[in-house]
Amino acid sequence: MTILSFEHLYFYYADFGSHSHLSHGVERSRDDSFAKVFGYADLTDVSVARLARQIRDALEGNLQVHHRSWEKQRQALRWFLNQDLEVLYATSFDIRLRPNGQLALCDGGHRALALSIRGEGGLDLVRVRLGKDSIQRAQLKAFAMNLQSPE
Repeated sequence: MTILSFEHLYFYYADFGSHSHLSHGVERSRDDSFAKVFGYADLTDVSVARLARQIRDALEGNLQVHHRSWEKQRQALRWFLNQDLEVLYATSFDIRLRPNGQLALCDGGHRALALSIRGEGGLDLVRVRLGKDSIQRAQLKAFAMNLQSPE
């Protein structure tokens, strides 16, 4: 099994989690994004693992989140946390390589956060379906293997 660690997977877009429509039973607006809720100006340099730790701390009551939209994000994320692994892996993840060499997640942010919060160390590359714009599976596997090998 090849795992792509959430410590080495970053967010591609500056923000996500804001929708102007009904999403998983919760109406959210553009002001409800994860970056705003957790005080980031931009998520592009934040790893999935880092944001997941903050969210887990908030869910467990170890971190006080005072943003007015935290409840909406918590409700939306709860849906993902209650799903089986098969559901979380059923839809593709879009993973791209940035010019600086970082792997970045373009699609699948909520699912990746849910997996990380639940204690999964990373994406299982055998199970993951890649989006049409993702880097090639062989490149992704080689990148993940390189991160796991001792220096």
